[in-house]
Amino acid sequence: SEDYTEDHASEDHSTDVVGIDEYKKVIAKYLIDASKNKDIELVKYIFEKYNDVYDVVNIEIEGSNALLEAMKLGNKAVAEYLLKKGADFTVKYVDLLSNACEKKWPDIVKQLLRKEHDTLIKTEEDMRKLVSSAVKSDDKDIIMIFKNAGFKFGEVKYEGKKYEKKELSQEVIEILDDIKKEEKEGYYE
Repeated sequence: SEDYTEDHASEDHSTDVVGIDEYKKVIAKYLIDASKNKDIELVKYIFEKYNDVYDVVNIEIEGSNALLEAMKLGNKAVAEYLLKKGADFTVKYVDLLSNACEKKWPDIVKQLLRKEHDTLIKTEEDMRKLVSSAVKSDDKDIIMIFKNAGFKFGEVKYEGKKYEKKELSQEVIEILDDIKKEEKEGYYE
């Protein structure tokens, strides 16, 4: 009916899959599929043709969006492109950051942490998950990015060179030992 259309035409449904029309969902699904398939050219085409009008990059379908799929599947080119174009990374922030650590992408970790991360990490459990992801990356640059962003490593426990069954490099163990010593001595309060 006419009243329904007029009443709802001005509402913002960009992230509410139930409230958006089928056309937006189809385009968002194509963008998610292009991200999954690592098709950067198709991602660029869909984004440039449809995102200004439909904000398809930020539509979640079945609990995922184009950025999360690119991150989960290790498609760095698509992830970088979507972040550069303003994809909303706050929706699944902990998952995105954890995936960037797992993939050993310090540049994306730095980009995500540069934002207001302290307001996006809601629980101590999320904080521990992210510190754990940083350590498991066994990447000194990622660990230093987390340290410089104010994350605490004091609770990180490892035996010998193993952390949660993962072998760590000697360089990372030395960095972690130094960070833990500094935290214990109160340098990072």
